[in-house]
Amino acid sequence: MFRLNCNEWEDGLKTTLNSQGALDALAIDEPLEYARIMLDNEAQAWIDAQDDMSVW
Repeated sequence: MFRLNCNEWEDGLKTTLNSQGALDALAIDEPLEYARIMLDNEAQAWIDAQDDMSVW
């Protein structure tokens, strides 16, 4: 078992209210996917995609 320190991982990411909510939901609902995104350094790209999708 391991523990995720989301605050450290998310430090420095540029988020909006929408993308922060989506990121929080991902961490709660799909923690393994959240960890994969963070460990693969794909977090900012994922966040940007969430914000782009909110327009539609």
